[in-house]
Amino acid sequence: MIETKGYIGTYKVFYEEVYNENGNPLPSPNEDDSYLLGRSNSQIYRYDQNNLSIYFPKGKSTENVVLPLLDNLNVTYELFVSGDSESIYIVPEKYINELNTVLSFKTKGAKEQLKDHKRKLKELKKQSKNVK
Repeated sequence: MIETKGYIGTYKVFYEEVYNENGNPLPSPNEDDSYLLGRSNSQIYRYDQNNLSIYFPKGKSTENVVLPLLDNLNVTYELFVSGDSESIYIVPEKYINELNTVLSFKTKGAKEQLKDHKRKLKELKKQSKNVK
C-alpha cells in the first residue's frame, strides 16, 4: 500500500503490526503500511495515487450500515473483494471528507503525531547535511 502520512495532524494514522515468534506485536518493517481507523474497526488505506480503499473487517453488518450512508452523500465506490467476513471497496480520494463524516476517523493523538513527524523530518534533514 502507498502511505497515508499526508493525513498526519488531521487524523490519527495507524501502522500495521507484525508479530514475532512469541506473538508479541512489532512495528511493520514497511513504514508506508499505514491506515486511518474508523467506526467498527473499518480501515482506510491508500490504494493508488487517486483512490483509497475501505476495509470492513467485521462482515456485512458494518458494510450494510455504511454503504447506504455513502450513497446518501453521493459517494461513488466499487467493490474490490468480498469474503465471508470481510470486504474491501475502492473510493476516489476526493471523498475523504464524506468518508470521515460516515466513518468518524480517530483523531485523538493526531496533533502529537504531527509534532513527532516534523521532528523526525528535521532530524533527517540535519543528518543528510552532515553526510555531505
